[in-house]
Amino acid sequence: MAEPQNIGSTVKAAGGGADISFASGVNGEPSKYQRDVIRHICEKSWENEPTVGEVLRAKNVPFEDYMTYCQGDLLGIMKIESGFNCNAENVLTKREKSYGCFQIRLDMPSRRHITVKEAKDLFFSSAWTISRLVGNDWMPRTINGKINRYSVQCHNGCNANNGYWQNAVAWSNQFIKKYDL
Repeated sequence: MAEPQNIGSTVKAAGGGADISFASGVNGEPSKYQRDVIRHICEKSWENEPTVGEVLRAKNVPFEDYMTYCQGDLLGIMKIESGFNCNAENVLTKREKSYGCFQIRLDMPSRRHITVKEAKDLFFSSAWTISRLVGNDWMPRTINGKINRYSVQCHNGCNANNGYWQNAVAWSNQFIKKYDL
């Protein structure tokens, strides 16, 4: 899958790029600020990212369905990856570390252009993650009634047999219902 090329346009349009890594959830729940940023990034990605909006519009995905599952799935992934802690840093091995709300691994060759500050920036990392999901053929579940587990599982690397996508989708469904997304 090709890396998203226009992340900067979405971040700039969304007002991102500032150091907002302080924004963390509380007691395993996303903060209102985090939910607002996720909603904003989903909207701006639909408008500004060819890898998101154009691809999904070409597949006749309704905007409302996209918004529901974009927000829900990003929140579900954040819950598992960092518990909504955008300052999170995890050492995976001697050479591998992951950063931010979405635990972006910077050791992979296609991500060497991403800085630690960007990985911890909620605007940047949210836009990067939704572009990765769509690049892996992610679609709202209402379109075909199925979950493309590969897209959620592989948003940041793959290990298809570890239960990750099931947990992310379960959390997504809970957040969609709880926050009426």
